[in-house]
Amino acid sequence: NVFHVRDYPLTNRTRFILASLVSLFFFSVGLALGQWQLGRAAQKQAWASAREVAFGQTPLQNEALLRAITDTSTVYRRVQIHGRWLNPQTMYLDNRNMAGKVGLIMVTPFELLPQKRVVLVQRGWVARNFLDRSALPEIASPQGLVDITGQLRPWPSRHYAMGGPETGQIRQNLQPADYGGELGLLSQTVSVQ
Repeated sequence: NVFHVRDYPLTNRTRFILASLVSLFFFSVGLALGQWQLGRAAQKQAWASAREVAFGQTPLQNEALLRAITDTSTVYRRVQIHGRWLNPQTMYLDNRNMAGKVGLIMVTPFELLPQKRVVLVQRGWVARNFLDRSALPEIASPQGLVDITGQLRPWPSRHYAMGGPETGQIRQNLQPADYGGELGLLSQTVSVQ
């Protein structure tokens, strides 16, 4: 032992201090991560309770929906609206997953009557035709006046896209500014689902 002291430059005391510092560092990191998780849990609980409160309120009718459409605090409110589908302007958002399958989300403008104002309705997910990527799914839509019930939701999420503004019925993203200009859509931050 005496002859190998220079081969072991750390004394027992130095080893103890280093081990303690490393342990203290990892303890602090674990404590910080635990606090972060508790904060996230509190956020999710607040979000869930706000969603329940919004869903429990009376459904918005046409006039009330027009006043609330730009207010993000109305997200998850129920709606009961009257009008007609603008089926020729239906868009399909590409590369949207559902239960592990890739497909399209169908969004159709809905004209509120008698106000003659347009809101966007997310109608649901449809499977993609992989043999012909430009083929649109055939979805039967009622003609004439209809009443629909739904819920206010955020605008459809934006996916990564390359290039400029898209055209056509199948798009990667649907931007409110671009799409709204095409239809005279209300300046919306939410849509109906």
